[in-house]
Amino acid sequence: MDEELTTHIVTIVLHTELDPSTILELAQQIGCQLADEAESYGEEVVFNEEEVSVEYGTEILGGE
Repeated sequence: MDEELTTHIVTIVLHTELDPSTILELAQQIGCQLADEAESYGEEVVFNEEEVSVEYGTEILGGE
């Protein structure tokens, strides 16, 4: 990587009673898919599952 890549933060609001850990797993999978799609445009993409988090109430899951 010759130059610093621009950081983009994507926010998705989801209203559900689904367990937050399940939502985290789904968000990580969707993040991988998004990175793959972005790479199909011929751009370099770096995606780290560890940077995905789920905020629910006053708690945050993931985002280590």
